[in-house]
Amino acid sequence: MGVRLGGIGTGYAGAGVLVLNLCLGMKPSSIPWDVILIIASVIAAISAMQ
Repeated sequence: MGVRLGGIGTGYAGAGVLVLNLCLGMKPSSIPWDVILIIASVIAAISAMQ
């Protein structure tokens, strides 16, 4: 998302999450560790193959 929108767009996305949390009372969910670890392992495998 940061690449597509740029640094300012990432800041706006963070501000949107802040508005959802503070103004609308929505609570963020838990961090998807499984997905993060899968992405990290794929990146490590690609870098090892290079």
